[in-house]
Amino acid sequence: MGRHRWVGNVGTLLLASAALAQADQPLPSQPSQTPVQPSPVQQTPKYVPGKPPESIADAARASREASESAPPIKIYRNKDVRDPAEELRGPASASRPTPPSAPPAKTADEMFMDKEHQFEAQGTAYKNQILAQEAKIVSIENHIDQLESQFADWTTWYTDDGDVSLCWTDLGNTYYYKPYCDVGKGLRTQAETAQRQLAQEKARLADMQEYIRRQGYGNAVYEPDE
Repeated sequence: MGRHRWVGNVGTLLLASAALAQADQPLPSQPSQTPVQPSPVQQTPKYVPGKPPESIADAARASREASESAPPIKIYRNKDVRDPAEELRGPASASRPTPPSAPPAKTADEMFMDKEHQFEAQGTAYKNQILAQEAKIVSIENHIDQLESQFADWTTWYTDDGDVSLCWTDLGNTYYYKPYCDVGKGLRTQAETAQRQLAQEKARLADMQEYIRRQGYGNAVYEPDE
């Protein structure tokens, strides 16, 4: 009996302790009675034709600004691609010019026409040389005519004072005859020199004409004035 009573007293003490522990805990706060406002319904902005939404316009503007500020893109072509072996050889080998390609071979007709043109051009040069030589000869002949005319005038003038033939004797060097005879002697010497020069130039002209004739040209080239 005494043991059952002690167990009962212990259970009563435990229940009393639990009740006191629950009494010490604060009561839960009551929820506020403030009414909850319903959230407004979000409306989708109307679409205006021709004007993109703000988010798309901003993205397009940002993309355009990025493209304008970016460095230009270099386009590589076949000529920009270099052989790795050429890179190893260095810039001297890379800058070596490409040898020119050989011209296409000419046909037989083209070669024949080239020879004809060269032959005609050379003939024109020969003809001009002949004309120049003939003009030189004519100039010498005219000079000789002038000298002979002057000598004839001197002979006529000197005959009044004496015999012209005396000028080519010892008397021509005397005090009285010398001033007159020196004029005639000078004209005669110039005429003789011009005659020798004329003979040399005529011989040269003949040699030129013969050479041109042997080159296959006609008399229209080596005798253009005839």
